[in-house]
Amino acid sequence: MTKYKIKYIIYISDENMFEEIINNNDEIIDKDVLISMIQMNPFNIVLGSKELLDDFDAAMEAVKLNGETLQYVSDRLKENIDIVEIAVLNQPLSIRHAPKFLDNKEVCKLAVYDNPYALKFMDKELRDDENLIYDAYLEDPLSLIYASDRLTNDEDYLKYLKELDENKNTGIRTNLWLTKN
Repeated sequence: MTKYKIKYIIYISDENMFEEIINNNDEIIDKDVLISMIQMNPFNIVLGSKELLDDFDAAMEAVKLNGETLQYVSDRLKENIDIVEIAVLNQPLSIRHAPKFLDNKEVCKLAVYDNPYALKFMDKELRDDENLIYDAYLEDPLSLIYASDRLTNDEDYLKYLKELDENKNTGIRTNLWLTKN
């Protein structure tokens, strides 16, 4: 079997070579090479060994470029607030890859401010938080679908949100969502 020492990868056209790189990556990809590869394409993090997937610098480089790469880092790093916050700021829906933070109000706020549909992945208690739902609603009223039953059945709260929507003139009408039959 041929061993490849990788200095720089732009594109691998040979599927067998790619498989060999994946299967032998402990020996052929060091931290500096992996970080260079991540800078070209953040999803190259998958080429790292288990040790490199647990490396803070490599993980941070990947999530800075694309938050969705959080799914590939070690479980230990998925519990690191710095890694998770950068991933969520970059790609709000990446919060789903960090189960420890699905009940962390501050991290969840970061996700909701950029993408209110991140509510879908959050802990039930946060989907029952009037302030967080309010923030999500301001971004997109249709995100109310992920709010708790308590809030979606609270006529006073819905009336309040409906008034906000009418005053905001978002162009999105939520009367169907907010009207009780």
